[in-house]
Amino acid sequence: DSVLSVKSLTNGPENLQDAIESPLWSRLLLAEDKKSSNIIVTMDKNDNEETIERIITLKERADKKGFRVAISGVPYVVYEIQHQLVKELTTFGITAFILFTVLVILIFRSLWILAGSIVSCLTSCFLTFITLEIIGMEPGILTANLWSIVFVLTLEHTVFFTANWEIAASAQPGRLGETSPRRGGQEKRGTDAQIFAAAVRLTGPASFWAMFATVLGFVALLGGSARPLFQFGIAGAIGAVIAMGVAYAIYPVFLASARRPESGPRGTAKPWPWIERCLSRPNKIVFAVTALLCIGALPGLFKFNIDPQLFSYFKPGGRMRTDLERIDRQGGISPLEIVIRDENGAKFTSTEQFEKLWQLQAVLEQDPAVGAVISLPVLMAEGDRAPLSFLISWEGLLQRMEQPEYGKIAKGFVTSDREQSRFLLRIKESERKGSRETVVNRLKKTVRDHGFEPVLVGGLYHLQGQLSSSLAFNLLQGIVGLIVFFCVIAWIVARSWKVALAMIACLCIMPFTLLGAVSYFGIPLDIVSAPSVDLAIGIGVDTMIHLVSFIRGSKKTVSLDWKDWADARLHLWKPITVSSLIIAIGFGVLLLSDYPPTQRLGILVSVGTLLWVVLTLFVLPTAIYFLNSLKQGLIAHCAGVRSKWPCRIIKLKDKK
Repeated sequence: DSVLSVKSLTNGPENLQDAIESPLWSRLLLAEDKKSSNIIVTMDKNDNEETIERIITLKERADKKGFRVAISGVPYVVYEIQHQLVKELTTFGITAFILFTVLVILIFRSLWILAGSIVSCLTSCFLTFITLEIIGMEPGILTANLWSIVFVLTLEHTVFFTANWEIAASAQPGRLGETSPRRGGQEKRGTDAQIFAAAVRLTGPASFWAMFATVLGFVALLGGSARPLFQFGIAGAIGAVIAMGVAYAIYPVFLASARRPESGPRGTAKPWPWIERCLSRPNKIVFAVTALLCIGALPGLFKFNIDPQLFSYFKPGGRMRTDLERIDRQGGISPLEIVIRDENGAKFTSTEQFEKLWQLQAVLEQDPAVGAVISLPVLMAEGDRAPLSFLISWEGLLQRMEQPEYGKIAKGFVTSDREQSRFLLRIKESERKGSRETVVNRLKKTVRDHGFEPVLVGGLYHLQGQLSSSLAFNLLQGIVGLIVFFCVIAWIVARSWKVALAMIACLCIMPFTLLGAVSYFGIPLDIVSAPSVDLAIGIGVDTMIHLVSFIRGSKKTVSLDWKDWADARLHLWKPITVSSLIIAIGFGVLLLSDYPPTQRLGILVSVGTLLWVVLTLFVLPTAIYFLNSLKQGLIAHCAGVRSKWPCRIIKLKDKK
C-alpha cells in the first residue's frame, strides 16, 4: 500500500528496444553499458518499514534466481541504519556491563563497591531514557550511544568519590558502621558522618564543575542545524546531570558497607617505586614531547575532511556499501535539483529555448560528477517521438504531457507560466573531487554560462553539502565556546590566574592535537563522529578539575609549591587513570559497531580521554613547575640587582 508507482523496463517503455532509443527511458532506466537496469519505486511519506522488509525479501528471492539486485534510496538507508542502531544498543549495553563489572572488581576488590557502582550506573541509564521519553524526545542516530556514555559518566563520579572516601577513612580501621571497641555507638556515628562529610568536601565541588564542563560539551552541539546533533546534545546534558545526582544519592549507601582501606599516608597505598619516582619530579621530557606534537599537529587543522563521501557511513565490503557503490557507478546515488530561468526572461515555449536547454543538458551530462540528468528538453524529445507530433506546437505538447493520462509529468519540470524549469541530476559520489559545495558551485556556473539563472538549488546532495559546512562552523564554534566557558571554570576552581592559564593552555592542546591526528590519518568527520572533539573536551577535562580542586582543598587559592602538586599526583594518579580508562573503554565499546561513524566516535573520544591523562598528570604540573621556577628566578634576579644599589638606612625612634 505504501508504493505509489513503479517504473521499469516492463512498466514504462513499450519494449527493450524502445527503452534504448528513448531519450527519457534510456537515461532513467538503463545504465551506460546496458548491462543493468533500474526499477524506480515511488513510496509515500508514511511509515514504510513493512514495505522495505518486503522489498528486501524480494531482493533475496531474485538473488537466488541469478540476479544481482542492489537497493538504494533514503527510505531503505534509514531503515537499515535504524535496525542496526537498535541491535547495537543491546550489544553496547551488555558489553559495557560485563567490562565494567570486571574492571571494578579488579580495581576495588569489593562486592559492595561493585554493587553500588552497577546499581548507580544502571539507575542513571534508565532514568535518562525515562526522562527523554517523558519530554517526548525521539531517538536519533546518535542516542543509541547514550547508554554507554551515561554509564561511564556515573562510574567516573563513583571512582573519585571512592578514592576520596579512602583518604578520609584511612585513619579509621575496620568497617564503616562498625562500632569501635573503645568507643560507644554515639561517637561512632559522628565519626562516620565526619568521614562522609570529608569525602563530600573533597569530591563534591570538583564533581559539580566536572559535571558542568561535561554538560557544556553536550550543549556545544546544540548550535548545529542537524537534528541528530541537537537530540544528542539535549540527551547527553540530561544524562550528565542525572549521572552525578544518582552517584551521590545511591552510591554512598553501598559504600557505607564497604571495608575501609588499610591505614597509610592520607589513605592511599604507596604506589609502585617507578610510579613514585615519575610523579615526584617534573616530567620535562613528556612536556617537551607533548608541545612538539601539538606544534606538529597545527598544519593539519586546515586539512581534515569534514565532507566525506556517502560511502564512508557504511562498512567496506558490507551489503549497504556494495549496493551504493554499484548504483553510484551506474548513474549516481545522490539527487540534486536545479530550478532555472532564462536570464532575459524568455519563456520555455520556443524551439530556440529548447535548443539552449539541450546544450545545457549535454554539458551537465559531461561533468565528471554527474550521472543521469532528467530535464524538460528530455521530456520534449520524448514527446516529439510520438506520431504526428510535428503538427503540435511546443506549448500544445506541454499541455498534453500535463494531462492525467501522461501522469502530469510536465508539471514536475516546468511551471504553469513557463518561466522556470527544473533539472534533476544524479550525482556520483565516487567521482567527486573536492567538497560538495565546490561541485554545486561548478554546476551553477555552468548554468549561468549557458544564459540561465539558477533560481533554486536543492536535493539530498545539496543538503549534505550545507550540513558539512555547518558542521565545520559548529565544530569551531563549539571548541571556542568550551574554551571561553572553561576559562571561567578554571578561575573558580583554582582562584589563581597562573594555574588557570596553565589549565587553559592544556585545554587548547587537546583539540589541536586530536584534530591534527584526524587530518594526518585521513579520518573523516561526519555528523556522527564530529561531536567527538567537544565530548573529549567536556568529559576528559574532569580529571584536571579534580586534581586542581584536591590541591586547593579549603585554601583560598591553589598552591604553586611543587611539593603540593607532587603529593596530589601521588594520591590521585590512580582515580585519574582509572576514570579515564573507564571512559576510554566505555567509548571503545563503540568499536563493536558495524557503523563506521560510530566506530570513529568511539576511537576519537577514547584517544582524547587518554590524552587528558598525560595533560593532567604530567603536562599541567610541569607547566606549574616552570611558572613557579620562572617566578623564583625573577625574584632572585631582582634581589641581586637591588643589592648593588646604594642604600641609606634610617633608624626610626619608637614613639613609645
